[in-house]
Amino acid sequence: MNNYTGFSDLCIPEARAADLEPIIREAIELGYRNVAIEQIINVTKDEGASNKHDVVPKPYSLTELKASFGGKIRLLNRLTVIFSDASVSLVLNRSNNIRSYNLIAALPTDETSYQYACQTMVCDIVTYDSSSTTRMRMSRKFHYLAVDRNIAFELKYAPAIVNSSERKSTINRAHRYHSFGKSKNVIISSEARNPFQLRSPYDVANL
Repeated sequence: MNNYTGFSDLCIPEARAADLEPIIREAIELGYRNVAIEQIINVTKDEGASNKHDVVPKPYSLTELKASFGGKIRLLNRLTVIFSDASVSLVLNRSNNIRSYNLIAALPTDETSYQYACQTMVCDIVTYDSSSTTRMRMSRKFHYLAVDRNIAFELKYAPAIVNSSERKSTINRAHRYHSFGKSKNVIISSEARNPFQLRSPYDVANL
């Protein structure tokens, strides 16, 4: 994954520009210099991964947002790919649109796809569904395989603000990242859906 200068929030879910503007404005005021707008696709077997057309959508147009904020912040396009097996690479390799994204995040749905993301898949981030109750077994071996490939593991804090059960899940995941990989290559993103869910980089560092 590229090293971006300054504080970064690499997960702001896609929304209308009018809804994203107050979030980005707050991010600037809090000291962030890079923000990624996340789009999600599902290429699991039952979601049409074998279709011949380009399943990857064109990146979210940042033109309006860039015009609003000028050079105050760097805006990035992020694609999060939900997948269940190695066929994801065939699907993504056929895509022309994927080349226009700045960041690719892998969201595996089970242990096998988690291992594939860490060991083989071309991606920048390994992430997770904060709303899912599925517990995935992590592995020190595969964590370090990903670290060696300069892949980051994501921890999202906004869901922990929303309710106590997700707070416990986030804390548990943070402990596992530390246990398996001594928190190497861990990035903290917000997944904020409104400006009130954002926290300053220094507050995030103390979570």
